[in-house]
Amino acid sequence: MRVAIIAGIVIILVYVAWVVIPDLYFEKKFPPPRKASASQTTKAEKSKYRVPKQGRYRITVVGAKIFPTKKSKNCWDPCWGDSKKKLHNLSKELLLENGNQWSVVMGTQAAVLADQSTKQPDTMVEIKFGNSPMFRTKPARNTLTPSWGSFRDLTLHADETMRVYVWDKDALNSDLIGYYATAQIPPKYLARGGTWKLRFQRVYELQLTIKPLRTSPPERLQPGKYRITILSAIIKNKKINGESWDFFKGRPDPYAIVHLGPHQLQTRHKKNTLYPAWNHSRIITLQGNEILRYQVSDKDLTGKDELIGVCKLTSLSKLRLKNGVLFRGSCGQIQEFNIKFDRIL
Repeated sequence: MRVAIIAGIVIILVYVAWVVIPDLYFEKKFPPPRKASASQTTKAEKSKYRVPKQGRYRITVVGAKIFPTKKSKNCWDPCWGDSKKKLHNLSKELLLENGNQWSVVMGTQAAVLADQSTKQPDTMVEIKFGNSPMFRTKPARNTLTPSWGSFRDLTLHADETMRVYVWDKDALNSDLIGYYATAQIPPKYLARGGTWKLRFQRVYELQLTIKPLRTSPPERLQPGKYRITILSAIIKNKKINGESWDFFKGRPDPYAIVHLGPHQLQTRHKKNTLYPAWNHSRIITLQGNEILRYQVSDKDLTGKDELIGVCKLTSLSKLRLKNGVLFRGSCGQIQEFNIKFDRIL
């Protein structure tokens, strides 16, 4: 009995050390953007830009300009002496400059010599729109002016949140160059597209282009072969009775099961998250009149799995889809559930 109690205490301490504390630290360091309020989008913007509630966009990470040194005055990779001092002085000059003054400051002879005397960051960008899977670029090696041209086509809402992480990618420990979060993408980019220039922390400039993509009008789901992808979900932060999903205000370990007539798709569980991204796919043939039913459960390794929510649609024939567009649903403690239908044949 005593051994069991000691073992239980050890398990609790390990859980707190490895799950609860890191999770609290991450949330404090990278706070989520607050939901956009009506005041954030002025009446003038609403009347000037007609933004669809949902649309397809091509997001391209064009390039960036990085401050030569960290906030702590150190170089991104080891440097010493006079070159370290010169690079820090360049960073101080750039902090005072607005607009397109990068070439003025970094184009001087002293700047060129200082820049050549040390290794620069291996910059990588991560972007997360709402609950979509993380969009990552490859590292651009040893440069203060990385260029990527990496793009991804995404379905975005008018009030989509966005988080941006810029890293100096190292083999053992990556340094955070800058973090940016917004509760709403500016309406002009969602309505017309364009180049969005961001400046934050040690990122002098990050260039993103947003391009609206033309979409075909909604159609009824036709019989044929489809790639069905269980993409992601958003789960409410508490059970229906107000209790936490796990001990110490822990989060669930959710997995999803989707029934399409006689077909069944099941994902693996994701540990300790309210925002699971499964991206689980399977190719099946549909007649177009199958009953759609899906559920999300909390995986419990020691007891019975707990149902988070179960939803049922009368028939697929009632779905209005565009090619590759998501079906979004909610019920129970499932705030949002995303399934993608891609027709193959």
